Amino acid sequence: LDAEPPADATAGEARAIASFDMRNSISAILGFTQLLTEEAGLEPEQRRHVEAIGRIAGGMMQIVDNVLAAARHRAEPSGKPPP
Repeated sequence: LDAEPPADATAGEARAIASFDMRNSISAILGFTQLLTEEAGLEPEQRRHVEAIGRIAGGMMQIVDNVLAAARHRAEPSGKPPP
């Protein structure tokens, strides 16, 4: 008979999966925008669009990091973040 994992363990696994999926996708966007900005043949308007995408993706990465840090902070029994 397998026992169910504790709720906090399940929540931690869900956070880890969500973190990986979101960060992986955003990292791909950031990587492609970096490659595109290094492309010599972009028109100025195209370059501005690609740079805007990069800035927005960077902001999204920061939001994901902040949400995950807050979730880890709440998950700590003492309320203190891990070292």
